[in-house]
Amino acid sequence: MGVIVFYFVTALLSLICSIIYFWKWRRNFELCFTIVYLMVPFVNVGYLLAAVSIDLGEAITATKITYLGGCYLMMLIMISIFTLCQMKLPRWAIFVFTAVSTSVYIAVLTIGHSEIFYKDVSLVVEDGVTVLKKSYGPMHAVFYILLFVYFGLSVAAIIYGFASKTEASRKNIIMLSATQAFGLFAFFIGRAITDRIEWTPLAYVFDAIVYLFIIDRLALYDIRSTIKESRADRDENGFLAIDMKLNLLGSNEYAKTVFPDLIYAMVDRPIPEGSLSKHLQIWINDFNRDGVTRDRTFKEYDRVFKVRVSYLMDGNRKRGYQIDIFDDTEMQDFLNSISDYNKKLLNENLAKDKMIEDLVREKNN
Repeated sequence: MGVIVFYFVTALLSLICSIIYFWKWRRNFELCFTIVYLMVPFVNVGYLLAAVSIDLGEAITATKITYLGGCYLMMLIMISIFTLCQMKLPRWAIFVFTAVSTSVYIAVLTIGHSEIFYKDVSLVVEDGVTVLKKSYGPMHAVFYILLFVYFGLSVAAIIYGFASKTEASRKNIIMLSATQAFGLFAFFIGRAITDRIEWTPLAYVFDAIVYLFIIDRLALYDIRSTIKESRADRDENGFLAIDMKLNLLGSNEYAKTVFPDLIYAMVDRPIPEGSLSKHLQIWINDFNRDGVTRDRTFKEYDRVFKVRVSYLMDGNRKRGYQIDIFDDTEMQDFLNSISDYNKKLLNENLAKDKMIEDLVREKNN
């Protein structure tokens, strides 16, 4: 009975996670995230139905549902990991993976009708829990190979993203590593320990929970992208986003030309010591003290820039700071030229006044 409760709880938790996801859903979320949250509750319900099946036909049908996870969920999670690690799989690779996964799932659908996936299958009830006893066919070996490929590519993407991709969030990568480690334990080690319970539904719930934390971080990057598209990706403007702890969220190319420190800065990490970090601390302190957005100027490489600091908002939540950078050199040169002209004019007027005073004094004498 405890096994059935386990499957029921995992199905319920996965449904709750999916509801939370769609409540948080944004238009810019990757399609694969949405499909994952659609499939996870469906697959976990399949495990529950398999455990409470009363005949072989029901058990086989429920088992076919569960294999949607192995064939497609693992592929979608792998694609999500590549996306979060700032890497893009080529379309032909996604097509090949989808085709192979579909071929394996077609073989799954033949369970009970052919020996290509399960050679033979029977139903037994152990302590009130329905368990399928089976021997594997040739396509099941392909299924295992497919899982190893998805696991291997996901781990490779995580390692490469952590080592080489400065724009990939280190926090997200660490959380992704945890999902892969737990998934490896649940599917392979868990099966070696016992065949009375499948740990995979728990791994799917763990993935869904971790992805919710990641998606909450992605909301910041969506805000950043929206602002960049609307304002700061123009050639003449720079943009920089940081969180409340002054960790970098992102910047555009123009900002990197003004502050080369950003080239080596990592997302979710403090900006390296340098000119920018010194300016930032002053700007943020002034902004927090004044409580209003004000333009500030600074000089860098014989150019004069104007900076505007404001809050980075997520709805009504203050999630960080956004800094807009504008090249104000021409305006400052113009203002300086006007100031120089006024000083010159003032000096000329003073000289004329002095000359008039001297003439009047001479005349009086």
